[in-house]
Amino acid sequence: MLYWQTIPYHRLTPTPWKNGGGLTREIARFPANSSLDDFEWRISSAEVAASGPFSRFPGVDRHLLLLDGQLQLQEEAGTVLMLSPDHPAHAFAGEASITATLPGGPVRDFNLMLRRGRWHGTLTSEQQTGALVVTGTVLLHATEAPCIVTLPRTHQPMPGTEPPSQTQTVLLHPGDSLLCWSRNDTPTLQLHPAGRLIIAQLHRCGDHDVE
Repeated sequence: MLYWQTIPYHRLTPTPWKNGGGLTREIARFPANSSLDDFEWRISSAEVAASGPFSRFPGVDRHLLLLDGQLQLQEEAGTVLMLSPDHPAHAFAGEASITATLPGGPVRDFNLMLRRGRWHGTLTSEQQTGALVVTGTVLLHATEAPCIVTLPRTHQPMPGTEPPSQTQTVLLHPGDSLLCWSRNDTPTLQLHPAGRLIIAQLHRCGDHDVE
């Protein structure tokens, strides 16, 4: 069975950082009533306006994908990495000491955080029409252009009624997200992005079902 919900951009509340260096819009968190200290996974986007250190999240594996601009990351050991929108998602430990520098001004990024030992996942982007098999939890995020997602029907027709179409479509406007999760099967989504589409795929460690 496929379960899903849309998360419109206009419902996301921007939260200023304590250091004044940017804003975060949380898209989804599990469990929903968890805090920043005990969540199992968290997905958000951020507007980074000033250089400075990353917040630390001990015991959390992080994946960061840049949406625009350039972001330079310097680790405590001295390693320097320059990120751009063409760069794959950068994975790092949440407890690591990392300082971000903005060589070209403010940027926007996309973040996936996973409680280590409980969840694992990937963060990628796609611009081509194609199929995506849901084997756990998936979040799709439209960036600068709309995306049409075709999903299998999640209910059976009532007795005596005409069977409905076997699919249904969801239109994601820029900034909107679609959260999907499955149980006991592997439904397939058809993706039709008009621009860049962010795809976060999450699984429980040792399991492929969301409870």
